[in-house]
Amino acid sequence: MTLPGARDYHIEQRGSDAGSAIGIIAVIVGAAFASSVPIFDPGKSPVGFMGLMVGAAFLVIFPLYSMIMTRRKWQERQLSFARVVASLGASATAIAKPDAKESAISLKMLPEDEFHFERAVRTPAWTYYDFVYDLYAHTKYGRQKVGAGYYAVMSILLPRELPNILFDAAAARHRQFRWLIDSSQQLSFEGDFDKHFTAYAPDGYHVDTLSFITPEVMEVMVQYAQYDMEIAGDRLYLYDALEYPETQIPAMAAAGEAITKKLLNNILTYRDERLDGMTNRQSIAVAGQTLNRSLAPYLIAAAIVIVSAIIFVIIAIVSPE
Repeated sequence: MTLPGARDYHIEQRGSDAGSAIGIIAVIVGAAFASSVPIFDPGKSPVGFMGLMVGAAFLVIFPLYSMIMTRRKWQERQLSFARVVASLGASATAIAKPDAKESAISLKMLPEDEFHFERAVRTPAWTYYDFVYDLYAHTKYGRQKVGAGYYAVMSILLPRELPNILFDAAAARHRQFRWLIDSSQQLSFEGDFDKHFTAYAPDGYHVDTLSFITPEVMEVMVQYAQYDMEIAGDRLYLYDALEYPETQIPAMAAAGEAITKKLLNNILTYRDERLDGMTNRQSIAVAGQTLNRSLAPYLIAAAIVIVSAIIFVIIAIVSPE
């Protein structure tokens, strides 16, 4: 299953899709004109002939052009990322991949078999990386890779652990996390915050969440409502579509700094009363560490299998021997 809106078209081939569509239309129109001539003759049906030629050209040229431009954009992105790392000076280190604590939690729930990290950089305050997951389709030739999805991820260090809370932004990828997270964990905030985010917190932690996601915190979060956000462990995560690093990384770092500054007023005094002693000032009980996954993808897959089996049995029964 693929998340709606999860594929990033800022970098991937938009021109190829448009060119192919135009080419297909031109071929259809050309074929329609050509079919009006009993024996196809370019001289007798110049419109049809031109339509077929133009359509064939679009079908070949646009994907080729798009492939070249996509490769060029990726090269530009790589150079832009290198310039960002250089501009940060000695405080920044380019890394192969983030460690386990820096890895986005809910993105790992993506119903894809493989994901990896690209273009990662770490500073004392935050870690940035491209989160890439492969998209597959089942064809008559087996399971084939058909593309890749991308997220820009900013992981900001917090001074203590907090419950796992997800803020699915309405402005970012159209609330696709609802397919991943059990909807019974959804909670509501005051004011118009719910217009900007759909929020989820573990069962039993809704009151805890409201104790440190206060109106002051919500106000600054709404200012950066273009990002999906998540709190997990001692990290605040921001998720976005890919843009060029020289503008995106500083913008995400500034957003993370502003939100963290407001959070600090509340989280240092928060205690998880499910734990005893001093541990409740720094740690979270197991029940609050991870959101529950939604069963919807599995139920849909099971329903498809059952319906397919029923159709197969019906065909086998009614078909003549």
